Amino acid sequence: MHKNSDRKGIVISGLACLDLVLYCRSHLKHREDLALVDKNEYSAGGPTSHVSKSIRRLGLDVCVMTALGSDTNGDTLLHLWNEAGIDTQYVRRLANVDTSLSTLPVYPDGKRAIYFCLGSNGVITHPDIFSDGNLEVLKSKKLVHFGYPPLMPKIQGQALADCMKAVRRTGATVSLDTTCCNNETEHKAMLRPAFPYVDIFVPNLDEAATLTGKLCELMTRVDQLARKTGDTVIIEDVVRPEEIVEIGEQLLGEGIAIIAITLGPNGAYVCTGSTERISQLCIAPHDPKKWANKRVYFPTFMENGRANATGAGDAFAGGFLAALCDTDMPMEQATRFANAVGTYHADMARQVPPLDELVAELPKLERKIPKNEGLMKLMKQ
Repeated sequence: MHKNSDRKGIVISGLACLDLVLYCRSHLKHREDLALVDKNEYSAGGPTSHVSKSIRRLGLDVCVMTALGSDTNGDTLLHLWNEAGIDTQYVRRLANVDTSLSTLPVYPDGKRAIYFCLGSNGVITHPDIFSDGNLEVLKSKKLVHFGYPPLMPKIQGQALADCMKAVRRTGATVSLDTTCCNNETEHKAMLRPAFPYVDIFVPNLDEAATLTGKLCELMTRVDQLARKTGDTVIIEDVVRPEEIVEIGEQLLGEGIAIIAITLGPNGAYVCTGSTERISQLCIAPHDPKKWANKRVYFPTFMENGRANATGAGDAFAGGFLAALCDTDMPMEQATRFANAVGTYHADMARQVPPLDELVAELPKLERKIPKNEGLMKLMKQ
């Protein structure tokens, strides 16, 4: 049982966009070429969509708290959220603003490009989302998750700190996710002022490495291995176990209670703060020692069908937050469970099942041995 079991529900906030996916027959041969598209579809995109959909598919209540434009794209995105069973009553519509749109041409080899219009995300301020009325609502919620401030220019730096501080005052647990920003100085300036008010941080390895000054060294290694082998190399293939631990410890040093670093196809690493820090969370177990001072690595699981990893990191976040808020799972099991949610999300042959069904399936899932086998050393710590 959790310390404050009278609180109910998870709130997902931050960047929202409508995705237009184009399944192309071929690449453009030149900039003004014509390419035929076999199929196009609209889907709900951004962390507000992917995190909330994964939580809803687990059978849990979730609401979105953000702002959209008063346009057709906003109408479509709102319809998709409602169709998925997501509570949208706290979504604000802004006049004379376009809702953000991502156009994603997907090519026959599975690769894609992204044309992204910031739209409403470029003008939203934190009072647009967290009005006095919405802050009052948060006083009865367990957790608020805020995603992708680097793509929300008016909610960065001190503005993001003010935003997270206002949410923290409601008593809800505060979770934060980010997105890629290759400039280390800019990324730190965007996020670090808010860290004193953040309880859970869920970056991927690239983002975590950028914030801790490790990215340049790791990317140099990526380039060297790619030239040597001629293969596609990602940062998770070259990182050493001790470097992941060091990155996690550095982020814990910012005062955050729980760090969950996703490692793409190699799984996830979770580290947690002291018993005293964990006890400050409204979602903490009655015995905070169950979550405190943990260092947990688990690889992910095999897909049954073709994989599409779009939004898999957000799905991991949704599974992780759901496990912490609505189950009695220890941190180790919550990490494995979140990996499974990410796998099911990416697997085009399956969908994320209800929570109880997925818990029952966990022992039967086939573990994916990471390409970077050195990461398995983290399981022995």
